[in-house]
Amino acid sequence: MFKSVVCILAGVWAAASLQLRSEVLIDSNFQKNAGLWYAIKNSGQVSCDPSQKLLTLQNNNVAIARIANWKQLTASMIGLQKLKLTAEVKGSGELTGVFVLTVQSASGGRSYPRHAGPTIQLTDEFQNFEFTLDLTDSTPIKAEPRFELKGSNARAIFRRIKCESIAPAVSAAPPQVAAYTALAVNSPDPVIKVKSTPQAELKVLGLSSDGSVLTMPPADHDGNVQINIPRQLLQKSGLFKLTVAANGSSSSTYLQIIEPEKLLMIKQLAAKCQLKRPSSVLVLGDSLSDFDRGFNWIDQLNCFLNQDQRQPEIRFCNFGIGGDDIKRVSRRLTHFFQPSSPTEYFQKRYNKIAAQKYDYIIIFLGQNDTKSSSQSQYSQTFVPQDKWRTYWEQLLNLLKKQFPAAEIFICSPIHTDTARQDQLAEIILRKRPNVWKFGIEKYMLAYSQLLQQLAADPRYKARYIDLYTPSTARQKILFKSEDGVHLNFAGQQFILKTILENLH
Repeated sequence: MFKSVVCILAGVWAAASLQLRSEVLIDSNFQKNAGLWYAIKNSGQVSCDPSQKLLTLQNNNVAIARIANWKQLTASMIGLQKLKLTAEVKGSGELTGVFVLTVQSASGGRSYPRHAGPTIQLTDEFQNFEFTLDLTDSTPIKAEPRFELKGSNARAIFRRIKCESIAPAVSAAPPQVAAYTALAVNSPDPVIKVKSTPQAELKVLGLSSDGSVLTMPPADHDGNVQINIPRQLLQKSGLFKLTVAANGSSSSTYLQIIEPEKLLMIKQLAAKCQLKRPSSVLVLGDSLSDFDRGFNWIDQLNCFLNQDQRQPEIRFCNFGIGGDDIKRVSRRLTHFFQPSSPTEYFQKRYNKIAAQKYDYIIIFLGQNDTKSSSQSQYSQTFVPQDKWRTYWEQLLNLLKKQFPAAEIFICSPIHTDTARQDQLAEIILRKRPNVWKFGIEKYMLAYSQLLQQLAADPRYKARYIDLYTPSTARQKILFKSEDGVHLNFAGQQFILKTILENLH
């Protein structure tokens, strides 16, 4: 009988806490985005006069005229904070500040308006008005700031509009919770452990589809408390994001519900891995390593390899950057160790890359190196083929020099959904003269062959992990349908299992 175990990282806590700081989210001062306010369809008219620095909302005999801003405020900007919408405005009629909030629902999301304070009466003189919405007990998916104007032929003339987040006072460190947890469907022990300050009262958001808040009993004298996962969430596989808040600060965690047999197989693979402990793992990659942080294949590796809390931990340091290719990675790392060399895009993202020594290095690149443009009739790759070896040798030589004791794993690129790539290319070319296509077989095979050669080179003594060959027959189920390139959860698990199999 399989008994599921909550996968809590021993001493490894979520680093991706919500940043609860005050900041200006929208500042319509005509030097920035005053012109991005627009009238809601069939709801009055809006005009922008940059010369006089005025934005006007006119109510033409409709019940309520509404304007909104194109900029959507995301959960990371507004969750667990107060929002303040301010305006310097004059005119006639009644004005109300509103936020349209989108929350999780069974269909993906539903929206509803929340008034931010009382309605105010406009006059012929410019006045400063302030509307505040308290979200300290909720984390909507996104919010859209609006103004509503009531009154026949009413008019609101804005000279300035600002939307700000107001962070709550933080009196203690964020609650500590594992970044990723895996449970079996119908697990008999559905808990997530949290460590907070002693006697702190925790609030958990995201356990239900309506975004309601679950208040937990106070932590014990050591700050320990556990979240009991509702049984209804465990009835089928799925991914849930939970936010744990206490004392004005918060941390987020991802909860994955997996079929028992699949979870057992992953745990058994992880138990066979022969990595030394304690150890540190450096990951270099592109968007397939950078995106979906919190539950991507690296976070899952971190979880399953550290499932036995009695053993010293294996620490993962993910320096994957979306859009990266071997040229960028090689140049960026070279500049880090040799500041006189040229900088590269996102150079600051490597600022802490040498904060510690690494026992293992995993490199997963190739998707961007091998993409090809329709303007060249797909005859050239983004990183020229004759430069692949040069950049790879530059990177590997530098890694061996800086981390001589580290064992290097070189992953091949993964097969993309080529049918979806062809379909998207055809659609895009109807509107634009150029399109980049990923996963062209002849380039992917040539790139993988080069990586095999480099891994076998006695200078590097690297281990080659073939992701391309086993992914070929499964290409249509590993990727997000919207682009056929980025990994869905099945793709994340495929990478996880393949790498675990190569760590024995």
